[in-house]
Amino acid sequence: MQVKNGSPGDVLDSIWLELLLAMTGEQFGDDSDLICGLVCSVREKGSKIEMWTKEWKAEEGNMRIGYKFFHSIFDTVLHCLNEQCCAGC
Repeated sequence: MQVKNGSPGDVLDSIWLELLLAMTGEQFGDDSDLICGLVCSVREKGSKIEMWTKEWKAEEGNMRIGYKFFHSIFDTVLHCLNEQCCAGC
């Protein structure tokens, strides 16, 4: 997942925190055992968050992880954008 350069830093921080909490809280269910890493690379052109899995052949598990990964991010980004829009209210 990439975050474009110029996006508010709190969006990336919120996404990172949400994913770390999801991993440590085993929000990925039985598929948690497939996850072996989470990386955040901050770069000039844009930041990147990657989740690594142990088995590329475990298609169904990887798809479930991907769905939960993006579902977590979507909710977090919407929350951050809503807070930014309402900051002037």
